[in-house]
Amino acid sequence: SELGYKYARFIVDMLDLETTIVLSRNLIPDRPENPSEWIAELTRSVGGTMYMQGRDSMESYMDRDMFTGIDLYYQDYQRDDTDVTLSVLHYLFTLGVDGTRKLIEADCGRGLLAGTMKRW
Repeated sequence: SELGYKYARFIVDMLDLETTIVLSRNLIPDRPENPSEWIAELTRSVGGTMYMQGRDSMESYMDRDMFTGIDLYYQDYQRDDTDVTLSVLHYLFTLGVDGTRKLIEADCGRGLLAGTMKRW
């Protein structure tokens, strides 16, 4: 959506991140009716070999057969006081822009979510 794009662009610009934001409609103009097929096609269209989603969604409605050649992971999110896998908004409000940028730079290549990801 336009709002989602503006939000992502705002965060990326605020944190001075070097990344590309691509609208899905520019990758696959004719969206398949099957949501799993659409996600798999989007993943392939950007050269992706891995897709991660929340565990409940993965178990509830994902059609794994659509993801041939794509490794599926789910995030087994368990919230506790030491959890570091929160939204960027949490870090912006608690650490500020500079603190969030430092956290991202320190994490580069390691992945804050790595500890919560499990292969499907």
